[in-house]
Amino acid sequence: MRTHLCALAVSSVLAVLAPSAVVAQVQCSNTFEPITAQEWNDGANPGWNIGNTLDATPDETSWGQPRVVNSTITNVKSAGFRGIRIPITHQDHFISAAPDYTLDPAWLDRIVEVLSYVTSQDLYALVNSHHDSWWLSPSNTALTADEKEEKYYRMWYQVASRLACESSKVAFEPLNEPSGEGEDGAAFLLRLHGAFYRAIADAGGHNSKRVLVVGPLGNAWPNMVQYPGYPPDVENPVVLSYHFYGPWDFTATAWGRTWWGNDEDKANMESEIAQVRGNFTDTPLHIGEMGVGPPSTETAARWKWHDFLCRTAHKYNTSNFLWDAGGSFADDTPWWTWRDLDPTTIRIINTASQGIPNALPDSTTDNQASEAWTSAYLFHHQNETLGDKRLPFLWNGNTLLNVEVTRTCNSSQPVTLVEGRDWEVDGNDLVFKEAFVSSVFPRGSSLGKKGSLLLQFDQGADLTLEIFHWAASELGFDSFEVTEENKDQDLWIPIKWNGLNRVATVQAYKSDGVPLRDDWTIWMGPLQRGRLVNGNYEVELTENRVALRAEILQSVFDAGLTTNFRFEFHPRQPDVNFANFTITVA
Repeated sequence: MRTHLCALAVSSVLAVLAPSAVVAQVQCSNTFEPITAQEWNDGANPGWNIGNTLDATPDETSWGQPRVVNSTITNVKSAGFRGIRIPITHQDHFISAAPDYTLDPAWLDRIVEVLSYVTSQDLYALVNSHHDSWWLSPSNTALTADEKEEKYYRMWYQVASRLACESSKVAFEPLNEPSGEGEDGAAFLLRLHGAFYRAIADAGGHNSKRVLVVGPLGNAWPNMVQYPGYPPDVENPVVLSYHFYGPWDFTATAWGRTWWGNDEDKANMESEIAQVRGNFTDTPLHIGEMGVGPPSTETAARWKWHDFLCRTAHKYNTSNFLWDAGGSFADDTPWWTWRDLDPTTIRIINTASQGIPNALPDSTTDNQASEAWTSAYLFHHQNETLGDKRLPFLWNGNTLLNVEVTRTCNSSQPVTLVEGRDWEVDGNDLVFKEAFVSSVFPRGSSLGKKGSLLLQFDQGADLTLEIFHWAASELGFDSFEVTEENKDQDLWIPIKWNGLNRVATVQAYKSDGVPLRDDWTIWMGPLQRGRLVNGNYEVELTENRVALRAEILQSVFDAGLTTNFRFEFHPRQPDVNFANFTITVA
């Protein structure tokens, strides 16, 4: 752990008695080079969140992640990120109640240690109070509003005292996605922000000149516009922050929406980012969380979403930080190793954040489509006739220079393909020639992943396309009887993957022809009717199994009707690439 540079002993710092009666301030022996809010914002872009670690409750490893180590940050930096947001939840680390509300010194030591991993590598840092928004919620009646404000002040006073001598690359964020609604919620948030500002000012050190990153209720941009939420007399440089996870049905994989990228999608995204900039023309703006994980969304759509968001944010002079909560970008291997992270998404974020256009595989964007195709993979069905494979692309002014193939068999090394013989560009299509396709999918070859293709361009991100010989995946059993005794349990089903190991969505219809849930989806397109929301079902890749959650079994039991489920896979050919499952009611 790095030696702290504060001249005042921590025990003296923690002797503060009240917001109006601070007994001492930290005095720093190091120098501080002030920077503007815009300089911090530019320097930290693009950034990355250490999600579900220090923000987990009750402790760092409680949500399934290991302790953060220095190599975590080393790998993040190597991937091209320049800023690290450190979400921290303090609620389970108070060792005394009112009036002191003392934080465990060992907990503060751990915060300093993790922060040192970031600052020692010359990265920008954002120290954020995260799920403390839960106990600070206006709806939480365990504490009065005055008690919440007092506890919050003392919490931030102690944190700011320990970090008072950090460099100007370290910024503070008072609260993540603050709870509350309307004018009353905004008024209480203003009180909390005032307490935060008093706390860091009272702590002393370099905090009076430190960059502050401040968000509105829920970190939702409409609230930023409607309810400005920071005391007007703040002298610190301030960055305004909001989060971007829209549209929710796509980013959350709800009701079968696995696609994104038509003109309406892009117009809606740009309109929101532009509105924020239009309301804060001279203020540094920051998207503190954004991202769409790989588990269910279609890959080309996911790449298009990240590309357009980051390029649009750059257009409107807005920084962005990727939210990674473990598994979202690591394909179910530990994200802290960084080796199995979706490399293309990261490359796209890095180039797009600089405003550089990326070539991208195209995919279905029609909400009324009956099938969904994608060019993010080289797919070949086991019964398909061999021939040229045409993959539509969005070149965006880029030129494809080189294509390499790495075959799964025998752990082969990359081999450069020959343009004209193995591949060619024909207008908007990337064409793989029949001779090459036949070599990848020889007659009688096994199902599954056969390798990957690396596409290299004159600018923008390199793209990695996986190669799959596929058939519909198979469930270990296809029926189940729900009873009073088992309706409260998740139902886990073994699965044999015969292609890409992802569930695109799950359709559920009762025997009366009505969707099990959200019956209004019958008015949606063919790929969304009767589909569940991701979270109603689950995929566990390490165990090769899928689950229907207990809430779904409860819904079937309550309905009292046999319900037919259809697990759908990528590519989405609903009449071909699926596995049926039936639940009857005792």
